[in-house]
Amino acid sequence: MHLRSMRKEYFRIAREHRACYVQVFVDVPCEVALERNRRRVEEQRVPDQVVLDMHERFERPKPDKYTWEQNTLVVKGHDVDWMHEGEEHARICQQTYQALLEMWKHASPPPTSNAERLDMQERSRMGNRESAAHVVDLRARKIVSETLQEVSRAHRRELAISLANAKRELLSTLEDQDWDAMRIEPSLSAFRDTCKHLLARPSVVLLQGSDVQS
Repeated sequence: MHLRSMRKEYFRIAREHRACYVQVFVDVPCEVALERNRRRVEEQRVPDQVVLDMHERFERPKPDKYTWEQNTLVVKGHDVDWMHEGEEHARICQQTYQALLEMWKHASPPPTSNAERLDMQERSRMGNRESAAHVVDLRARKIVSETLQEVSRAHRRELAISLANAKRELLSTLEDQDWDAMRIEPSLSAFRDTCKHLLARPSVVLLQGSDVQS
């Protein structure tokens, strides 16, 4: 990633998940990059101008200026011909891997700012709220369905409207609160009583054998 802003996105992800962040900078002089590009097979080669433009735009890591870039492993890319595997190639790769592990071992998780910590807490609350809302909605739908089964088809439309309004009010009430099991269960129990009350109205004709009472 040639722009610092692109690399910092990964630093933010690491900070959000309390993970260590280490970046590898393969330092290759422009003239070496041009020479290696010319040695590529034709279908893999890019115009020299592309290499020159990328070299011009590339923002080198600056650990002294940007603290989040302190854990930067610099690999001298011109020390070995990466295009031809061999013993030297394998040795450099092994050294790089060991150096990366060592740096990773001693790297501390990046600190989380107060603003980011509050944002993470809010996201967690929103996730819990959405999950609980889904559970309540499914269980309320089941209660409504069971209630409608007690009514003759000819009278279901009017009752269905009343039950839908009651369910909407249930969800609206819980939206204004922090969702948790302590509130969900009593709310669903009260909703079931409301459904029974609506079912017991004189205008509702029950199916024969129903044991619903007012």
